Amino acid sequence: MNQEQPDFNGLHVAAFESRNAGEMARLIERHGGVPHVSPSMREAPLAENRAAIDFAHQLITGQISIVIFLTGVGFKHLVAAVERHIDRQRF
Repeated sequence: MNQEQPDFNGLHVAAFESRNAGEMARLIERHGGVPHVSPSMREAPLAENRAAIDFAHQLITGQISIVIFLTGVGFKHLVAAVERHIDRQRF
């Protein structure tokens, strides 16, 4: 089975990647592209996050059954935002 390899054929490719920027650039180069890699966002905690505190209350009172956290950084910021208002062990 001879499948054609994907090839950017010298195109300039923008990739919005933070943590794996080097790996993404190498992947683009390996497929014939010119990488331009830049982070698309920056995690920054809010000083007072009422929505996070309300979410934590809903979670510990059983109003929310399941939570899926997609990043460790986001989870750490959530814990930092609510731990002054809600017992950390209970959360």
